[in-house]
Amino acid sequence: MPCGAIDRPRPPAAERLTETHGASFPSRHTATALIAAHLVTGGQAPQTLSVAVGLSRLALRAHWPTDVVGGWLFGYGWLAAAELARSSVPHASRR
Repeated sequence: MPCGAIDRPRPPAAERLTETHGASFPSRHTATALIAAHLVTGGQAPQTLSVAVGLSRLALRAHWPTDVVGGWLFGYGWLAAAELARSSVPHASRR
């Protein structure tokens, strides 16, 4: 994840309702929820879980709104890259 390279600070510790580690952008919880839900559901509506996770990260004041949006974009970017890689591999013919 690009968190270390970007190294964006989180909301103030006094306002957070949960323990956090590392940089804030993008939200790793949100990106992971999107990718995992996509894999588990086979691509059928993974947004529901990732929206719930993203909103919970905001409610816990662990992230800024742009961190959550960045997590969604990062997750969708990985899914798009995986689909591109999968579609570029020739399928073995069935015998």
